[in-house]
Amino acid sequence: MQLQTLQMEFFGPYRNATVNFERFAKTPLFLISGNTGSGKTTIFDGLVFALYGDTSGDQRTGEELRANFATPKEKTRVTLRFHHNGHDYEIWREPAQLLAKKQGGVTSKPMNACLTVYTDGKESGQWTKKRDIAPRINQLLHLDADQFRQIILLPQGQFRQFLDANSDDKGKLLQRLFGTGLYARWQDAMNQQAKEAVAKVKQATDRLVTLAGQFAYDADRRPADGATLSDQIAAMKATVAALTAQQSAQQAALKQATAKYEQANTAYQSGQQLQQAFDAQQAAQAALARLAADGPARAEKTALLAKLEWVDTHSGDADRLISQEAELTQLEAALTNTRAALKQAEQSLTEAQQTKQALAAQTDEMTAASKRETQLSSIRPQLERVARLAQALGEAQNQQEETLEQQQTAQHAVDQAKAALQANADALETLTKADQTAVLQTKAQQLASLKPVHDQWRHVASELKAAQGQVATAQAWVKTANAAAEAAQAAYTQLHDDQLRARIASLAAQLTPGAACPVCGSTEHPHPAVATETAVVTDEQVEEADYARQKAQADLASGKADLAQAQTTVAKLTDQEQALATELAATGDPEQAFQQLTADVDKLQQEADSQKRQLTKLKQQAAKLQTNQEDAEATLKHADDAFHRADAALTGAESALKTAQQALPKDAPSLSTLNAELTRLQTKLKAFADDQAKSETALSTAKQAVASAKATQTAQDSQHTQTQTALTAAKTAFEQAVADNLDGATVADFAELRHQVDQITAIRADLESAKTAATTQTALLKQAKAQIGDAEAPDLTILARQREAASTAQSQAQADMATAQSALQQDQHLLSQIDAAYTQNQDAQTRAESLSALASVMNGNNERKLSLERFVLRAYLQEVLTVANTRLGNLTAGRYQFQLHQEPGSHRNDSGLEIDVYDDEVGATRSVHTLSGGESFIAALSLALALGEVIQREAGGVSIDALFVDEGFGSLDSTSLHTAMEALETIEGQARMIGIISHVAELRASVPDQLQVTASGTGESTLREAHADR
Repeated sequence: MQLQTLQMEFFGPYRNATVNFERFAKTPLFLISGNTGSGKTTIFDGLVFALYGDTSGDQRTGEELRANFATPKEKTRVTLRFHHNGHDYEIWREPAQLLAKKQGGVTSKPMNACLTVYTDGKESGQWTKKRDIAPRINQLLHLDADQFRQIILLPQGQFRQFLDANSDDKGKLLQRLFGTGLYARWQDAMNQQAKEAVAKVKQATDRLVTLAGQFAYDADRRPADGATLSDQIAAMKATVAALTAQQSAQQAALKQATAKYEQANTAYQSGQQLQQAFDAQQAAQAALARLAADGPARAEKTALLAKLEWVDTHSGDADRLISQEAELTQLEAALTNTRAALKQAEQSLTEAQQTKQALAAQTDEMTAASKRETQLSSIRPQLERVARLAQALGEAQNQQEETLEQQQTAQHAVDQAKAALQANADALETLTKADQTAVLQTKAQQLASLKPVHDQWRHVASELKAAQGQVATAQAWVKTANAAAEAAQAAYTQLHDDQLRARIASLAAQLTPGAACPVCGSTEHPHPAVATETAVVTDEQVEEADYARQKAQADLASGKADLAQAQTTVAKLTDQEQALATELAATGDPEQAFQQLTADVDKLQQEADSQKRQLTKLKQQAAKLQTNQEDAEATLKHADDAFHRADAALTGAESALKTAQQALPKDAPSLSTLNAELTRLQTKLKAFADDQAKSETALSTAKQAVASAKATQTAQDSQHTQTQTALTAAKTAFEQAVADNLDGATVADFAELRHQVDQITAIRADLESAKTAATTQTALLKQAKAQIGDAEAPDLTILARQREAASTAQSQAQADMATAQSALQQDQHLLSQIDAAYTQNQDAQTRAESLSALASVMNGNNERKLSLERFVLRAYLQEVLTVANTRLGNLTAGRYQFQLHQEPGSHRNDSGLEIDVYDDEVGATRSVHTLSGGESFIAALSLALALGEVIQREAGGVSIDALFVDEGFGSLDSTSLHTAMEALETIEGQARMIGIISHVAELRASVPDQLQVTASGTGESTLREAHADR
């Protein structure tokens, strides 16, 4: 990739500046010079922003780098042109910004970009969307923004930090540049797998112990205390075999007891059946006797049932008679209503005829009113025209007065607009003179350089506080663990001594007088040990106490190790915190110094922003005031024209009104009088016409109502006569039928019986039930006699006692069988689970041990104290050092070579990535920290160049033919500066353009080819090229 040009429009301090890199192609080493805060680094902000939308330091956004002096009409844009792989590329990018709208005001525009590729001078592709541009830039360069920065720019002395950093800090940078986070994730995954595998083994072991504790052994087969699981499993298998034999014996005893119970049960059931037959015979005889005694009552129910069934059948006839009587009553009521309606209709007819005669008497009066209405309507248009002309005259007078007032108002507005425009120009001049942008840039540059130091200082202080808390926690833990270890030791000693005393007392009790003591050999036992009343201590209790003692001691040792580690960390962090605090502030509170600087920058930024807003506001106001003045002058001219037109219209209106008034008749009324009289006449005539129409309608309606009422009365009289005749005949026939069928009963008796009809179902059921009972009891009596035959009544008490005894024996045999079977099944199930789980857990334990060992090695628990990721990073660093050694050997005449430090550190974060140098003059290896200032510069430069070269190689071999060193020379003495310049001049011949960014005076004097950045003092800067041959 060869840079060609970079154009910056309203970007940072540049209004419209272009860097032509091609003019420095033949002089690869050139200087970018300028005072601090003038905008040197902004050039590289623009370079990275154009490609990636970020800035070179990634501390300011493109939007924040929009020029303070840019107006809404001036757009910020950065355009980069470069050559790569036979094609020319142009990419421009605009940050999010506020721009002027065509209709006035401002609008927020989002970030915009465009990438164009040219082949043989012709456009061959273009993309205007960020989602299309980003992948194509990555495809071209194979670098992200961080990697591009690392390759092309060595910012402000930071290229030495990598050389001096410890392994952890180097690791963070290398991880980000080479993407080795995958190996860290592998370590985490392996740790998790090992942890889970160990947890599963422990869980399975605990479960095996729990299951083994649930197994029920025979007294003769219980394993000894402390037996291994394999020995316990063998004892379990022997117990299961014994329980199987015991179950078979219990099964044979159960079979014999069951046969005896079945024999006694059969005898008892036969006796029960015979006794039931005797009971059934006696019950049937008693039931038949009761049925015979109830015969007369059943005869009366049979007669009542017949009457109720006849009444139920003829209930419909009675209901129809009631319906006919109701119908006759309704007909009589309707006939009465019809006669009243006829009388009302005849009265309405008489009233309608009288109304018609009264309207006929008003005919002459209405004719005269109609003639008068016609006469008034003929002169109404003339009066309306006069009224309109009078109104127009009034409007013309008002219009003349309004236009005169508008003319005066417009003249006043013109005077005010001119005065406001002059005041705005004065304020704009005053504000421009008070601009503090240059001061702000200087302070902001200082704050930007200290912010990483401040962040690291706060981070280290936070870590220090956390580490101090860990020390306090570890100290408390050690204290607690020490007490726990002492308590566990005391508990173990007490249990162990109690057990020994109990065993000694037991042995002493078994001593035979005159026999030799197994401990001391004496045949005399003057004071044998005596057993105490304390609880018996088992081997399991002693083992558990011993395990608790050992665990407590292990916890105490681990806590002390953690405490020592935490104290070491506190000491290291304290040194780092003090060094960073000194860098932030040589004296006083570093936080206060940094916050004061931050407050100064914020205050200056606020003042600059306020000035910018005021400036923008004044410029917008100026444009608006100019427009207002132009609008006011146009309004004044329009008001003058309007006044002249209104005056002419007033004269015309006065003339027209006078002519119209002279044309009116002499006796003509006013328009309002005419309208009132005309409205009255029209209302009167309309009311008369409406009354006539209503009268005709009422007369016709009354005639129709009289005719309808008469016809309805005739029909209702005929229907009433017919209904009354039919009702009389039906009543006579129904009374005769009741008397004939109910033994001379009356209609009232019929009604009484009708209330009892709902008893038909119950009476019928009672009679049918009695009949069925007689049949059933007769059959039962016959069946019982047949079953008894010649047998005598059985003695059920004796038979029940015999069956109970057999049942008890069978239940005992079943209980014995169930107990044996349950014990066997439980032990078989436990044995199956334990045997399978034991085999599986053995395999899991082997795998867990392998995973734990592998995870431990991957985490750096090895001789080299290198984790897997650190091992990979070490390989990348070795590759970087190999490349760097070529350049370092050339720059130091073969004296120095980089080497990776071989000895492991005391901690993992000190291991693997430390760098030494081999000094050929002394024939020994020493630390890079022992190099002089100039030597350190050469070493750091070689390392930084090699790092960029390896990154390019890893990214796909992309070549970036430019390198810029930003402010790395201010801290060098004259000798070291001379050495550094010689190193840079030495690498000129490697076809890579090198730019030095510095304000050091010696460099400006010694480097002939320069790009000079000059600040105007008003927030703007300009670029100027200087070449030795021009």
